[in-house]
Amino acid sequence: MSSLEITTAQRIGGPIGRFELPSPARAEARRSGRSLRHVVLTAQAARDLAAALADHVLPRTDAALTRVRAAAARMDDQAFGEVTDPDARLRVEALQQAVVALDASIRA
Repeated sequence: MSSLEITTAQRIGGPIGRFELPSPARAEARRSGRSLRHVVLTAQAARDLAAALADHVLPRTDAALTRVRAAAARMDDQAFGEVTDPDARLRVEALQQAVVALDASIRA
């Protein structure tokens, strides 16, 4: 399992839970308010590793990382506590989808 898969499934997926039963208390580093920061740092590290291992430029991966950062910038709550609000939950799900897209671009 890659770091981005763990990020998608646990760091973001844990707090999202099910639609009818979100679990914001499952967010990693929620008390310090660093949950979102950990997601962004993991995405950056995965991109940096892919770039170091590749023998060519990775424009799709760079664009995917930009989308992760943009989705993170739209978040109001750094600790994913807002997943109980349907509108805010959509922003968290958009972040999750952006991380999945980054993972797919690295694997391509």
